Amino acid sequence: MRRLTLALALAGALLLTGCSHHDDQPGQAASPGDQPTPSAPSTSASAPASSTPPSTPAASGTSTAQATPALLDWKPLPGSTEDSSMTNGSWVLTVGQQGGWWSLAKGGGGKHVQAPAGLAVANQLLDADWAVVVYQDPNGEKPERAVVTSLADGSTYMLDKSSPLPPSSDGSWALRGSTLSYATDHGKDYCLATTDLGTKQATLGWCAAPQHGFSSIVTGPSGTAMLTFDSGQPSCRTVVTVSGTQTTPFPGVPACKGAQGALLPSGSVWSVVPNEHQYQRVHVYATTPGGVVDLGTGTNSTMTVCGDSVFWSRDAQGQGGPADLMRWDGSKLTVAYQSHAGSAFLGVPLCADDVLSIFSSADGGDEQVSAHVS
Repeated sequence: MRRLTLALALAGALLLTGCSHHDDQPGQAASPGDQPTPSAPSTSASAPASSTPPSTPAASGTSTAQATPALLDWKPLPGSTEDSSMTNGSWVLTVGQQGGWWSLAKGGGGKHVQAPAGLAVANQLLDADWAVVVYQDPNGEKPERAVVTSLADGSTYMLDKSSPLPPSSDGSWALRGSTLSYATDHGKDYCLATTDLGTKQATLGWCAAPQHGFSSIVTGPSGTAMLTFDSGQPSCRTVVTVSGTQTTPFPGVPACKGAQGALLPSGSVWSVVPNEHQYQRVHVYATTPGGVVDLGTGTNSTMTVCGDSVFWSRDAQGQGGPADLMRWDGSKLTVAYQSHAGSAFLGVPLCADDVLSIFSSADGGDEQVSAHVS
C-alpha cells in the first residue's frame, strides 16, 4: 500500500487528509488538511464566523439523489501501485513513492527525474498539452517550485522564485488547459495567481485578508472554486467562486462548514463537514435550477471536475464493503468506479483533459486505473 504518495492531489498541496485514510481523532478540533499558515494584510475578507452553524442546508426544497451503477471502462495504468500515475490517454506522468522522483513518457516508463536535494514532489498535474510537477520543501521553509513541460515539443521551464508571481511555500494547485492556478506570496499578502503556460503571462487574483487563507482550488468548465478560511479553532470555512480579484460565497452552504466546491454549467456542487471532529467525512450537495440535491457522503479533499462531471471518493458504506467513486453530471448521480471489497479506500481522482485516474487499496488487492469520462 502506498503511504505518502497516496496524497498526491489534482488541485492542491499534499492532501494527506484525502488519501491516507487516517482515522478521525475524536476530541481534536479539525482544520483544512492543506491550509497554509494564515498570512498578512489584504483588503479582502471571507464570511464572518457563526457560533452555531447548521450542518445541513436549510432549503425546504432539498431532494435526495439515488445513485445508480454506471461504471466507466477502466484500464490498468502501467507501473507499480507503489507510485502515483495519471494519464491523458497518451502521456503518463508518474511520481515515485515518497515523491523522490518523477517521469513523463508516452505509454508510461521514461527516465526518472530526481527531486532536488531537500525537496519532494508534492503535486502532479497533466492536461492535453502540458505537464506540471511541483516540488515542495517538507518543512515548509522554502517556496515551492514547478517544472512545466510542453507535451508538443518536450521543452521545459521552471516556475520559481525568479518568476513574476512565484509560488508560495505551501498551497493548492490546479491546471485546466494552459491555465495554471496556485498560491503566491505577494508582498505581505497571500494571493491566488494564474499563469498562462504558453505565454508565461502571470496574473494576480484575489488576496486573502489578514489571518485568512485559501485551499482546495478546483477548476471546471464554468469557472474556479476554492475554500477560504480563517485562523479560528475550528476554522470558519467558506466555499467561494473566484472571478478576478473577487470571490462570491456559494449560495445555500451553511456558514463556516464548507469543505470543497466545483462549478458545472448546470449549477454548483459543494460539500460540508457535519462533524468538526471527523473532518475527513463530508456530505455532498448540488445546486440545480430545481433546488438543492442531496448527493450523500464523501471523503474530504477528493472532489475534482473531469469532462462534464464532478467526481469524489466515498468510503465503504458497510463493514468490509467496497469504496466508490461517485459522479454527478448535473442531473444524475452514478457510481463510476467500485473497489474490491474489504477495508477499501480510494485516493484522490486525478483528471487530465477528459481522462480520470484513480488509485484503490483494498484487502482484495491494490490497483491503479484510468478511464475516459466522455
